[in-house]
Amino acid sequence: MQCNRLYQKVTLGWLRIALAMMVIDLHYHFFSHIFDTVYKRFDFTGKIVFASDGCLAVRGFFVISGFLVSHILEKRYPSNSVHDFVHFTISRYLRIYPLFLIMFLVFLITSVTLHNFQDFLRTLGVATLLPYGIYDFFSKLGRPIWATMHLSFWGAPWTLPLDFAFYPLGFFLHKNKKALYVAFFMLIVYFCIAWAVSSPPEKHLFFSDHTWWNGFFFSTAPPNLLAFISGMISYNYSSNKKSHPWLLILSSIVVFYISYTPFGLSVFAADMLAIISFSIIVSELAKNGQNRFESFMGNFTFSIYLTHQYVLYMLQRNLTLSNIKIIAFLIDIILGILIAIFIEERLIEKRRRSWISRIKKQGTILSGIEFKPAYANIALALIACSTIYYTASLLLTINLWK
Repeated sequence: MQCNRLYQKVTLGWLRIALAMMVIDLHYHFFSHIFDTVYKRFDFTGKIVFASDGCLAVRGFFVISGFLVSHILEKRYPSNSVHDFVHFTISRYLRIYPLFLIMFLVFLITSVTLHNFQDFLRTLGVATLLPYGIYDFFSKLGRPIWATMHLSFWGAPWTLPLDFAFYPLGFFLHKNKKALYVAFFMLIVYFCIAWAVSSPPEKHLFFSDHTWWNGFFFSTAPPNLLAFISGMISYNYSSNKKSHPWLLILSSIVVFYISYTPFGLSVFAADMLAIISFSIIVSELAKNGQNRFESFMGNFTFSIYLTHQYVLYMLQRNLTLSNIKIIAFLIDIILGILIAIFIEERLIEKRRRSWISRIKKQGTILSGIEFKPAYANIALALIACSTIYYTASLLLTINLWK
């Protein structure tokens, strides 16, 4: 009975916190360092960043995002109207971009105050991530070259342009379930081709360099889009309220195994297993509803996601301490709490509601205009073109390597 009550208290908010800790571990190397030390004693070479917990955590966040997008569309936007599309898309953007812009300005001002022109340029480079959105679907490494050159200390925002593209795509795919499953199938085919053409050394690595993790997919878009769509599909099958704790435990064990002991797995197998496992975990935890701290947990995890890399960079740049990563982690937690309470909840949230209500009032003219189901083909066409591009580029790259 006690175990059942405890299980019911675990919600998506707690999963978000676990994923945020995994992302921090990608840059701080707390858990991965422990496993790396153990493996070196057994004469394994390399570092255990092959199936890095942080990379997998990003997949988990996109699964959650896809699940919640479907939930929000189902409950609040029942029609195919242009008004609903505009209102939904802008309200989603207002959820992520205001805090990012505030952090961007703070980092920019900090670099100017410290008279560090190099940091100023690096921060400014992050701004180039804002407008490119769809560009990521046709980008070799998932970000523009001019932004990559300056992203040495604040890499977190690279996922935001993916959200920029996924939200409007999600609207069309949710309204047309056939298009949703076709898009899912196309990405699966791409992954199978990528698996088939990869050479044995890439196919069965114990360890690898983390830059290879996303690079071999020819973009960061395919695995994260697949995770996003998997989250949407898992929502469609989550109507069954019966919980399966054993399934949740098994999926969690699989994620742990892929993150820290990925023996015998390839990049592709690890990614696919992670996406499937996270889809099950999200579907199961969503059945427990929300707790009263759910909103805070979401704000807190987004805050530390944006700040943790910058905090560590600044401390390492200005201090020489042996336990600097632990100090940075503690500062991250405190900063995350303060930003979530005083900036996100008290400052941004009030204005966000005001902005959304204005959009709602001004969008009444668009309420009568509806998208036909065929409009989902726009989203499908983009995904189809990009998938063909990925596949052709991948085959060409393999050819060049040979």
